[in-house]
Amino acid sequence: MTKFTHASLQKFGTAEEDAYRRDLTINSLFYNINTSSVEDLTGRGIEDLKSGKIVTPLPPKATFLDDPLRVLRAIRFGTFSIFPNKF
Repeated sequence: MTKFTHASLQKFGTAEEDAYRRDLTINSLFYNINTSSVEDLTGRGIEDLKSGKIVTPLPPKATFLDDPLRVLRAIRFGTFSIFPNKF
């Protein structure tokens, strides 16, 4: 180890915390390999997927300020619902 290297402290969050950190509710779904089921820890992801809604799990301003590229991902996912037969 050099004098410029230091070990960083890392805290592992819960699956629910991870789900709410995702860019969109449809990206916050988890597949449980033990039960062979999809878990929707935000309580909105499955319904948003079925209805074609593009929704952030947290308030949009907080989500997009945290990572501005999330706006582009939201637009990309939105094009699939606008032009479903083109992709």
